[in-house]
Amino acid sequence: MIENLEGEEWKTLVYKGITFSRYKVSTHARLIGPKGILMSTMRAKHGGSRAEALKFSISPSAEEKLQHPKLALLKSSLKIPAHKAVIETFRPIKDNLPSPWDEVKEHLTEECFKVLQRLYTVDHIDDDPTNNHLNNLQYVTAEQNNHRNKPNYMAGFKY
Repeated sequence: MIENLEGEEWKTLVYKGITFSRYKVSTHARLIGPKGILMSTMRAKHGGSRAEALKFSISPSAEEKLQHPKLALLKSSLKIPAHKAVIETFRPIKDNLPSPWDEVKEHLTEECFKVLQRLYTVDHIDDDPTNNHLNNLQYVTAEQNNHRNKPNYMAGFKY
C-alpha cells in the first residue's frame, strides 16, 4: 500500500484526452503503475536549459492502442512530461479555460478544445521544472510564458 503525502489526491491518468486506466497520477506528481507499484520518473532536458524536467514512462494497454491508433505505432513506451500528466488529469483545459475563452466554452467543439490545448502551455509558477505539484502549475500562452521573469538556467554555462 502506498502512503499518501499530505494533501495528495489520486486520479486515473489522462494525457492528450486519452485515459490510461492502468495508471494513477497524484497531485504531487507521483505515478502508480499497473501492478500498483509507485513508478519512478525519468529526467529529461527542459527546453534547452540545463534544468531537468521529469517524465513518466508508460506502456499503453492493447485496448488503448486499439482505441487510439497512434498509440499502436509506438515502438517503445510512451514518455509523458510529469507536469502535463498532472495538469491534464486534474485540470483539463476544457474545464479551466483562461479568459476570454471561458465565456464561450459551451459553444466550442471538441476540435476547438484540441486547438486550445496546443495554444496553451503549462507554466511552473515557481519556475522550477522539477516541481510538478498541481498547485504549482497553470495554463498560459507561449508568449506569456516567455515574457515572465525566469531564472537563467544557462548562466555560467561555457561553450
